[in-house]
Amino acid sequence: MQNTSENENIRLLTFNCGDEGYAIDISIVTNIIEIPEITFVPMLPDYIKGLINLRGKAIPVIDTAMRFYGECDEYDRHSCIIVYEIKGSSLGLIVQSVGDVIDVSSSSISGTPGKKGFVSAVVNTSEGLFKLIRPEEIAED
Repeated sequence: MQNTSENENIRLLTFNCGDEGYAIDISIVTNIIEIPEITFVPMLPDYIKGLINLRGKAIPVIDTAMRFYGECDEYDRHSCIIVYEIKGSSLGLIVQSVGDVIDVSSSSISGTPGKKGFVSAVVNTSEGLFKLIRPEEIAED
């Protein structure tokens, strides 16, 4: 996420994984799509479901629930893929559902202990708490 001054507003996309609320910086999100056919690729970790073809580009897809909790959520009509780009690479996250784009002030964001891990901070909003993810960490082993 970008460096921010104390009262700067930040735009986040909220989503659900399991019964938990998460958020990702909207500036790196390129698409939100229905779950298409996923091409299985052998010898990948269980949480990487395979590849999707998005406008001629092969994009790896991660099952967020499997990555965060070690077990898959059941997909339903609300399940979708959030595609984001970081460091020149695209990646898709299968999520249970997508919420809203919210504007939050940087003062409502509290850091979490540790420099590594999937969650970089907790965002306190009128709708509740959301865990702000570190998208660069999700694909790392």
